[in-house]
Amino acid sequence: MLERLVQPVGAPNLRRGVAARAQLNGCGNGGGSLESVLEEEALLHLLKLGRGDLVRQYEARDREGRLLARLDFACVLLRLAIEVDGWASHSDPVARSRDSRRDWLLAPEGWTVVRLTTHDVQRRPRAMLVEVARVVARLEASAA
Repeated sequence: MLERLVQPVGAPNLRRGVAARAQLNGCGNGGGSLESVLEEEALLHLLKLGRGDLVRQYEARDREGRLLARLDFACVLLRLAIEVDGWASHSDPVARSRDSRRDWLLAPEGWTVVRLTTHDVQRRPRAMLVEVARVVARLEASAA
């Protein structure tokens, strides 16, 4: 089953540049613009999971409607948050503390947070997809 989830979905091999950005702008179920090149690269890989419910820059809110976090990517029905943590923005102790606090705020609202690093996205994308697919499968099984 995991093998099926990480197979390409029939899209041509995407490359950086104008054509890739045009495809990225039309993918998933909308949401805001991608905020970094690393997010673009991550999305190119995540699309291989074949999930049509992947939303960019989703605003996760608590039960009272207060904003908890704007997530890089979300599968809302599964309450799966996928955060792309680039080295420049997430390497210092203050940033790591901020990320931990966001995860802590999301957990009571039922969100599972998966954090992808620069290394995951650029050096081990297939293993990254297998790991994300495992989380998706677990969440789908628990929702059934």
